[in-house]
Amino acid sequence: MCDIYISMGGLRRQIFAAFIGSISIISSGMAYGWVSPVLNQLSDEDGEIRATKEQISWIAADIEIGCLLTPLLGTFLMDKFGRKWPMLCAVPLFMISWILTLATRSVQILYIKRMLDGMGIGLVVTIAPIYLAEIAEANIRGLIIMSIAVTWYGGILIQFCLGTYLSYNVSAWINLVVPILYLILFSFLPESPYYFMMKKQENKAADSLAWFQNVRPNEVFEELKDIKSYLEEDAKNKESWKAVIKNTTYRKCLAIMIVVILATILTGLTTIFSYASEMFADTDSEGFLNPDTCSVAIATLFCVMSIVIYFLIDKIGRRPLIIVSAFGCFLSNLASAVFSYYKNEFKYKWIPLVTIGSYCFFVTLGLVPVMLVFQGELFPSSIRTFASGMIIVITTFVSLVALKLYYIIGSSIGIYVNYLIYAVVAGTSTVWLIFYCPETKNKTFAELLKELEGTNVGEKMLYREEMQMLNK
Repeated sequence: MCDIYISMGGLRRQIFAAFIGSISIISSGMAYGWVSPVLNQLSDEDGEIRATKEQISWIAADIEIGCLLTPLLGTFLMDKFGRKWPMLCAVPLFMISWILTLATRSVQILYIKRMLDGMGIGLVVTIAPIYLAEIAEANIRGLIIMSIAVTWYGGILIQFCLGTYLSYNVSAWINLVVPILYLILFSFLPESPYYFMMKKQENKAADSLAWFQNVRPNEVFEELKDIKSYLEEDAKNKESWKAVIKNTTYRKCLAIMIVVILATILTGLTTIFSYASEMFADTDSEGFLNPDTCSVAIATLFCVMSIVIYFLIDKIGRRPLIIVSAFGCFLSNLASAVFSYYKNEFKYKWIPLVTIGSYCFFVTLGLVPVMLVFQGELFPSSIRTFASGMIIVITTFVSLVALKLYYIIGSSIGIYVNYLIYAVVAGTSTVWLIFYCPETKNKTFAELLKELEGTNVGEKMLYREEMQMLNK
């Protein structure tokens, strides 16, 4: 290892390693946000590409098709080859994508480029959270996992700035450099100690854990015992994906996740990332609040709010935040629909920035972070891997539908109808969440099980405990 690593303390090493791993998330965010700031260049009749609106809608949506292809593959690769090298498999996908962007102006090649981006993102979002969680000590694990949202929005913000203020080619060159930088730096990091223990390679696990804790391998004996015990217990409880469907409790957990996903995606989240500059087309195109500036402002808001939410989600709780968030999204989208329908009668061109900005504020306040937290808290460890893979696939499919519907509805009826649909989804979700959304803060899965299944299950569990006591 190079000297810069060796000179760091254990905690600083883990934070530094997490930062390097997070470059893959930044690169993914940059890839996802590429299409919005270049919309005008893609559709310019005098430009090099000259894509139709229908073609642009597919350029925007193809990234979700690519993302559908790799999450389950990523799960397989993790078990077969570890966390580190499958994470690096995303690099050539991103590199080829940006080389194609530089080398061609063909719409058909851009379809392939976006699918490659999606495949890379699918690998990263499946593997990176697990690697980051397994290299971090318990006292910083939550912070590192939650930082994924910040780095994702950070990547989108960087891309919005690059696409807005730099040329098409210069922006693509910078996007190409980022995954190369990640490849160089991440190659020096050790594999996860959990993977080595899974493969019964205890010496390698000790070396890896010792590196991350900045101690000698013979000083991590107790930690290795804990990891071994955890993996053995997890292996005993391991269940197949069928358990998620067959078990009543797991089905309820999955149903809650699906509603939260629908409330998050179908209220406009992914369409903002892909069509932000078009959504702000009615702002002052010549003044300070032009569409590009508004898009950058929105991306900045996402970043700032994702940091603020760190300090709220464990203090206030998941349930109050997500209910307020959904209701706020309802009001914001309703206001956007009204403005979009009567836009010719409004003289204030800054209104879209306020209405869409308020939506971004509310969706980041609760729906987005709670969706991430519920993925880890609603399901027990025995089925968490399978459930997470299913959730990623469902989220990607819903995003694909949302991106295509935005274009179809907007071009055939009007953009205001999209906002009305978003408002209906947010309003309906608010009512549902009030009655059915659980509070997972400071609760074990056993406690959540009692809450989700009701008093009958609680009585059965109490009876089982009493019979165990009598049999002793």
